[in-house]
Amino acid sequence: MDPTDYHKISTGGWRGRIHRHWAGILVADGDPVQQLLSQPHEIVHQRESARTWRVESPGGVIFAKLASWELAGTKKQRHRAMRRLLGESAARRNFDLTMRMAQCGFRVPRVLLAARRRAGLRRVEDLLVTEAVPGRPLKQIIRQPGVDRAALLEMVGRHVAELHRCRFIHGDLLHGHIYVTADQTDVILIDNDDTRRWWPAPPAGRREINLKQLVYGVKTAWGYRLARRILDSYFEASGMSPARARRSRYRTLLAVRGRQRRRLQRQQNSLPKPLAAA
Repeated sequence: MDPTDYHKISTGGWRGRIHRHWAGILVADGDPVQQLLSQPHEIVHQRESARTWRVESPGGVIFAKLASWELAGTKKQRHRAMRRLLGESAARRNFDLTMRMAQCGFRVPRVLLAARRRAGLRRVEDLLVTEAVPGRPLKQIIRQPGVDRAALLEMVGRHVAELHRCRFIHGDLLHGHIYVTADQTDVILIDNDDTRRWWPAPPAGRREINLKQLVYGVKTAWGYRLARRILDSYFEASGMSPARARRSRYRTLLAVRGRQRRRLQRQQNSLPKPLAAA
C-alpha cells in the first residue's frame, strides 16, 4: 500500500480516502453504499451496529463494512455512540493502521475506500471497503487433511511475536481473523478496526490479551498440545527468558481455561430444566 495511490473523496455526503484505481468504478456524486449494494452481494457478518457484505464488483471480489452509531437506545448504546460521534472515524483509523502495518512489512488487505458520513449531530456512519485477501482463514485451513498443524501454528506464533515487536496490538486476534496464504508461508491479519500501535512498547498485559484471544480458539478446537506449540514459538521468537515464558504461559492457559468453564456454564444454564416430579 502506497499513500500516493489514494486521494480525497467527497460524494453523497461521504468524506474520506479512495484508491485511485478503484475511483473510476464509482459514479461521481453518488452514494458509494447504494452503488455497492446495486451489485451482486451477500451479507457475511452482521451485528448490532455493523454489517459486512461480500460484493462482486467489476474489479473483483471486495468486502464492504458499514458501521453506524446513533444517540438512541440504552444508556450503554448511547455512551458507545457518543464515543464514536466525538472520536476519530473508525474507517480512517483502520486505514491509517493498515498503512503503517504495510510499511512495516506485514501483509494486509488493501483498502479501497475509507470514508465517514454524518447525519446531523446524532448519527454517524463509517464505510470501509477492502479487497479480498488471498488464502483462507486459519480455522478452515487447519482442518484440511494432511496439513502440518504444528508447523502452521508455530508460523502464526512467530508472526504475532513480530507484530508485537513492531508495537502493534491486534484488537481481535481470533483464528477466524488470521488468513494463511495458499502456500502456507505467510499470514494476513484482517479486521484491524481496533488494532493499536503503542509507544514506546505495548505493555505485557496487552500482549497477553492477544495470546489469550489466539490460544482460546486453538485450545478449544484442537487441545492443549497445539495451544502450547503456538505459545512456545511466540516466546522463542520474542526472545523471552524461560522463567518469564513459564509465567506468561501459565497465566494465559489459566485464563483460557477459566473462559472455557464460563462458556460451558452458560451453555448448561441455557438448557431447559427438567420438570419436577409430581
